[in-house]
Amino acid sequence: MSFRKLCGLSYPNDLGNTLVNVATNSLNDCINLCAAYNVQIRADIKAGKADVCNAVCWRNTFVNNEFPGQCFGYMSKNNRTGGDGFAVQKEAICDSAAWVNQDFF
Repeated sequence: MSFRKLCGLSYPNDLGNTLVNVATNSLNDCINLCAAYNVQIRADIKAGKADVCNAVCWRNTFVNNEFPGQCFGYMSKNNRTGGDGFAVQKEAICDSAAWVNQDFF
């Protein structure tokens, strides 16, 4: 799985569902949790019974002590099959990544 990393930006959580919600030490750790989630439930994802974790927001800040180091993994809308067609929004408290070769499954 290949993830594109962005600093100070995020990918929208289109469904509002959080599939991964764990404190981590880094954006890389957050990406790994999202990827592990996908591997663990790949049969359900293929069958359309579960959402894919294809984007993460890792809280890179300690401002107001609001979830520092927290990893949020979720499904973001990708408008291009097999490529990076994700929308991006400015969000200074997140370092983010999106899974760009989703046809991997």
